Amino acid sequence: MSRVWCLVVLCFAVVLSVVCVSAFAQAPVAIADHEVALLPEPGASPPAASTTEQTPAAQDESPSNREFRIALLWDPTPPIGSAADLIEIAHAYGWSWDNARKAQYLRQAADAAPGSKDSTRALIKLGRVRAQTGDTAGAEAAFSEAVARRADAETQAFVTVMQQFCQMLNAKDYASAKDLLLKTAEQWGGTELGAWAAQQVGDLHRDYIVDFDAAIPYYQAAIKAYPGTLVAQEAEVGIAECLGWSYKHPMEAIAAFESALVDVTSPRLRVRAVVCLGDALNQAKEWTDAFDVLSDFIVQCPDHPAVPLARAWRSLAAARLGYWDVAVQDAQAFVDSPTGRSGHPWIHATETFLGQDAFKRGDIADAEEHFGKALAGAPDPDAKALSWAGVGHCQAARGDPRAATTSFLTAADTVRISTLRCQYLYQAALAAGSGGDRSTQSQIINQMVVEFPGSHLTTRLVGHELLPPVEP
Repeated sequence: MSRVWCLVVLCFAVVLSVVCVSAFAQAPVAIADHEVALLPEPGASPPAASTTEQTPAAQDESPSNREFRIALLWDPTPPIGSAADLIEIAHAYGWSWDNARKAQYLRQAADAAPGSKDSTRALIKLGRVRAQTGDTAGAEAAFSEAVARRADAETQAFVTVMQQFCQMLNAKDYASAKDLLLKTAEQWGGTELGAWAAQQVGDLHRDYIVDFDAAIPYYQAAIKAYPGTLVAQEAEVGIAECLGWSYKHPMEAIAAFESALVDVTSPRLRVRAVVCLGDALNQAKEWTDAFDVLSDFIVQCPDHPAVPLARAWRSLAAARLGYWDVAVQDAQAFVDSPTGRSGHPWIHATETFLGQDAFKRGDIADAEEHFGKALAGAPDPDAKALSWAGVGHCQAARGDPRAATTSFLTAADTVRISTLRCQYLYQAALAAGSGGDRSTQSQIINQMVVEFPGSHLTTRLVGHELLPPVEP
């Protein structure tokens, strides 16, 4: 699952870099097809989120109506009782990267009705969680317990397939994993094992191979093969997530999540649809709608495990709307949550944002600490470069131009976006000049003349029209 989230956070890192650079630059510039505009001034107050009880809209009402989307929410926490209920709660925690709580609820589900089919399935799922987290002994114990409880052919096959599947995932042998799932789906068609395998082919492409376009046909096949089931609902939400997480189809993703809110009855999956809808609205730059949808969810379901991620996504919308205090509070809440502490790749974006806020407040030590944490959690080269630049600004601010020069040059050598490379080289030249290192400054200027001869930043350096240092 970590690979797909790395790709998801890449787009957020690009958007965040736009936010950061725009807040620091003297004039807007174009970066990676995004227009960089200055952030609204901090201090604006957001509207209070609605806490009134919503009345479900009629099924024939247009899903493009904003209130319709929000009204379809309800309390996502099922009553704790049956093994099936506990499994649903476990999956909600798993989607939020809280594997400890997921394992806890799966264990409770396994003990809720020993010997039942649901409790046995909980053990098989627990074995997968243990295997994913590197607890090989715990995984084998769970698988063995499942077989000991139910000795029927499907349970035994389910355990065998899951063991092989986990081994293939850990070895990153995705071709063999896909072949295993397809054969299982065909051999066990019409059974729970067959349905699981059919849906997992889509998950494999989405979460591990990270080929969103390839995942969609497999999800569609699962819907066709198992209409009206939980597997079909999982697949419908999976299709919407593929459209959203590809960051190529934000409007199609919005429509798909709205459609899922009409079709899907599972509270857990409805929550996923609503929270991801907020992310898709951010992608479409519908900041107010994103803020409203995510705020409504947070108010209605404050204890749901998906709230930290909802707050992380709301922080972006809040920043763009000028609700600075809310944006900072949301980012800090995510950092402090089990989701944030789990190593979720979104930690880079939130730590970067908190670093920017600390720098603006003049707390350079706190800012440098946040940028350092962002660097440690950066999921890709562009994110690492953004973190290095933040560290460089902090070093310059505390009077260490030599270290700042090195950090900016590292950022320039790491980033894959040419306009940002030009920006980081420019900052390195400024830092070298402020430290009196004219030789290094000249080398950087000559490099910029070769790489970016038409850039206004190069022109300023060559003409000695140095801008004042910009903030991180």
